[in-house]
Amino acid sequence: MKCLTRSALLALAALGAALPRCATAALVPANVTTTGSSVTTNVLSDQSTVVKFLADGTFTVPAGATARLLLVGGGGSGGHDCAAGGGAGGFVEASDVELSPGTYTVTVGAGGAQTTSGGKGNNGSPTILTFGGTDLYTALGGGGGGGWNSTSGASGASGGGACNNGTGGTGTEGQGFAGGNAGSRSRAGGGGAGGPGESNSGGDSVVG
Repeated sequence: MKCLTRSALLALAALGAALPRCATAALVPANVTTTGSSVTTNVLSDQSTVVKFLADGTFTVPAGATARLLLVGGGGSGGHDCAAGGGAGGFVEASDVELSPGTYTVTVGAGGAQTTSGGKGNNGSPTILTFGGTDLYTALGGGGGGGWNSTSGASGASGGGACNNGTGGTGTEGQGFAGGNAGSRSRAGGGGAGGPGESNSGGDSVVG
């Protein structure tokens, strides 16, 4: 899945949608070098450089730069045998960031792994920008959704939704929202960057 433009990501966030994990840096000036297996670099007409990472990599700024950053963490996986939704990965944006000369490491967080045996979904991994061994910005992973045997959603950037009378996982302020709560024999949605997950008061939507 491609790393979307800033405007597209903000539109998805406003709808509470899950966001594709990625990291984007818009840098001035344009003399930036990169490494990584899934990196795209575009020089714009104003001589700024947009660097997009869909996997781990680095970028080097020889003489320093001013940057606008956008990081999205990996989303949580849904619960098993219930399918409560996983929470969205964190959404972190920063403007007018002064970057010192040197090499910056980008770690792009993966989505949560699939779960089995009625278990709760797994949390996604964080997307991190690091310089000189210090984490500068971190977009947390989303929380896993509740499963039939572990009904509450996990906490994360946005919390996972709950299953069968469980409670949605809590979100992280500034990165996401809580997952939805679930009534008897029901499942709820995970939280997103734009709002909390939808709760479900009950019904026969789940077979245990």
